[in-house]
Amino acid sequence: MNTQYPINVGPGCLQGEAEQANEDYANAIYNGHFEEALELIQSYGLSLSANSTRNAKKEGKPKLWTALHQCAFLGASKETIEKFIQRGAFRSLKNSEGKTAYDLAVMKCRPTDIVELFKLPAEITENEKGIGLMEATLHKHILDRVEELIKKNNQSLPQVASSFETYKEVAPLFEMRTREEEFDDDRLYYPVPGMYGGFSLWINSEDKLVAESWVRICGGSEMRVIIDKEGNLVDESEQVSGTYA
Repeated sequence: MNTQYPINVGPGCLQGEAEQANEDYANAIYNGHFEEALELIQSYGLSLSANSTRNAKKEGKPKLWTALHQCAFLGASKETIEKFIQRGAFRSLKNSEGKTAYDLAVMKCRPTDIVELFKLPAEITENEKGIGLMEATLHKHILDRVEELIKKNNQSLPQVASSFETYKEVAPLFEMRTREEEFDDDRLYYPVPGMYGGFSLWINSEDKLVAESWVRICGGSEMRVIIDKEGNLVDESEQVSGTYA
């Protein structure tokens, strides 16, 4: 089963209890009630993840503070941080100011053993430029396909790597590969409310980003593109025609 990307959207975009789940979780981590937040992940199930952030407003951009950001900022214990990481929290996600939890831990002069918990895998830091180019091309591809919905939802684009522009990052994909024991699959599913489908993202054996997308109610809507570290895109949609029907 794919790991769902923690989308951040405006009010009314999430179905069922998901919107309230995100709000309850955001309040808990904001106030430093980390055990409560961990219990919410358990109780809400698929409606919530350790990477969830406070929902966006109808207009404007969200702050995108994850549980790890709050742990670093508020000085959570090593045991608490490890619990969130074990629940699938990504170290590589950045807030709206382009800061990772590691950046905040360093800024707040946290103890060395705490700072080390937030440190990004070398596979990300050593490929910052290439991941950034991948990400820029991915975002253009997503906007070419569903820009109207992204704007309507006030939806943040998926983070793929280290920051090169606010709200725009693919590093979680590389991070998942370095933490195979914590994820059932190496793919991220980025849903778009109103699309009746979404984007399945993963890094292939050649270190290229693969993005497959589909609309469930529209046969023949499937697309697959391959993006390399130079930001070049190859369209392989003919290979997936009919696979998501």
